[in-house]
Amino acid sequence: MTTVAVAPREIHDLVYRCCRVAGCDPGLADRVADNVMYAEVLIGGGVAAFVATAGADEPTSAFAQAADRVESAEAGLRSGGDGRAEFDEPVPLAAIAGAIWHLLGRPMSCTPAFSSDASALCAAVEIVDGKAEEAQLQPLRDRVAGCMRNGVAVPTAAFEVLEVRATAFLVAEATLDELA
Repeated sequence: MTTVAVAPREIHDLVYRCCRVAGCDPGLADRVADNVMYAEVLIGGGVAAFVATAGADEPTSAFAQAADRVESAEAGLRSGGDGRAEFDEPVPLAAIAGAIWHLLGRPMSCTPAFSSDASALCAAVEIVDGKAEEAQLQPLRDRVAGCMRNGVAVPTAAFEVLEVRATAFLVAEATLDELA
């Protein structure tokens, strides 16, 4: 498998554009892009999971809505309820990786933790009070810092699909020339 080195912001930007083309509002598009970017950075395979998931870039898809369910579960736990997010249909870990990463930065931990496969399907997330183990967090922090500095290797084929899908968001130069 050939790979291409890209900055995480490029992943975020292209996924964002794909989502906007599919009809997602800016906030939802940003949320999906954040999750896919962190999946790629933390465990690899986020871009491949995004481009392979049917409906991943539709605003009403389980993929697009999954992170909101994780945050709702956290809010439920903080207000005295349970911290469980269940998905109507299992979603790839890539759909919730950013939400889990941000959750670990607060005094929370959850199951599932990061696995080695962003396309692994997840039917539910269980959030519990209590900070994750420092020994578990530090390697992830180091990975994020390294990828933000040096880029991340993404499978070339998946990245090319992402680029093609994102081009529909761009305005053709001829269209801009007509406006001038």
